[in-house]
Amino acid sequence: MKNENRRQWNPDDKRFARVAQKRAQILEAAQRVFLSSGYERASMDGIAQEAGVGKMTVYRQYADKRTLFIACLNDQCQKC
Repeated sequence: MKNENRRQWNPDDKRFARVAQKRAQILEAAQRVFLSSGYERASMDGIAQEAGVGKMTVYRQYADKRTLFIACLNDQCQKC
């Protein structure tokens, strides 16, 4: 069942750009935290603090630490 009221994002929308920027900001911060602390000691709180965003902002973009870690790995693989 398709939700007719669901908002469609337009790439030209300034909010879309802000969300993409926050997502990149979180990803870069997560990479720094994972490299300095390791996966086990890294926390979503620490990543949020490093990114300069709230913890809920991190969770809106990434469901959990494992998902964020995999996103970091994929990002690094794409850069190679």
